[in-house]
Amino acid sequence: MQVHFSSQLVDLTRGAYDIALRASAQFPPGIVARPVARDRVIAVASPRYLSEHGTPRAVRDLRQHRCLVGFARGEIPESQWPLAKGGHVSVEGAFFSNELKMLFGAALQHQGIALLPEVLVRDFVQSGRLTQVLPGIIEARSMVAVIYLERELVPPQVRAFADAVVDWAKRNLGLEIPQPEDCEPEAAPAARTAEPPARKAPSRRNGRRAQKRR
Repeated sequence: MQVHFSSQLVDLTRGAYDIALRASAQFPPGIVARPVARDRVIAVASPRYLSEHGTPRAVRDLRQHRCLVGFARGEIPESQWPLAKGGHVSVEGAFFSNELKMLFGAALQHQGIALLPEVLVRDFVQSGRLTQVLPGIIEARSMVAVIYLERELVPPQVRAFADAVVDWAKRNLGLEIPQPEDCEPEAAPAARTAEPPARKAPSRRNGRRAQKRR
């Protein structure tokens, strides 16, 4: 088994990868999405940064701030942040990285406002080292799922890997594990796909790869 870490989204239909771990609000047709956890992304900054630059009170105030920005689909700099009630707001980044931990570190070092997974920053918000910015305004829900192609015969090693990841997440992550009915509508057809357990998948040569998106 080969495991590849990347912020870029790979196309599973091309055959180079068998399975991926991905965070998204929805998943494309033809994909089986096994939910692992559900989380939010929120905007945060350090108290020192906010005391020096002011605390945004409205979305338009973000224009006057240093935004620490990631990469959309791991490929191009993000130019929009999500609104809790739907839609997006345009932002201009002062610092860009496709590595969440680097954005997290920059926020801790008083460099600006970052949009990050709540699970990553929750303890720091509770301890006061970070402050949520525009709570209830700048945020979005995200689903983390193990995904693989929808097909009649799922290779046993793919199914075993997916089962192991889902089971590990339930026991160790401590996040909300969504039930099938909680999945986004776009993912529902894939999530309902069931393969007969009695059938055997054709043998596959070794060396196929799994991909995990950070």
